[in-house]
Amino acid sequence: MRSVDAPGLGLPNKPRVCEWILLGFFVYTSGLALILPLSPAVRVRTVCANVLVLAILHCLSRWNLSQHWRTVRDLFPIACVLLAYQQMGW
Repeated sequence: MRSVDAPGLGLPNKPRVCEWILLGFFVYTSGLALILPLSPAVRVRTVCANVLVLAILHCLSRWNLSQHWRTVRDLFPIACVLLAYQQMGW
């Protein structure tokens, strides 16, 4: 069930299912980056990119947004999927 935004009510939005899935994936890949034997540059780049994605997801899912930002929230998971493919080397 998709969460419903409450424009104008000042109520925080609930994270969507796709946002929970992305959260799990980027936490997982951050953990892998810290555990696997990677170069320090790759490790730092991966963790920093993942923290940035998680911060953006948090902001988009918690703030009461205008129509423009709700559209950005709808499209942001597509960009995250591209980043996920990049991180896995596909």
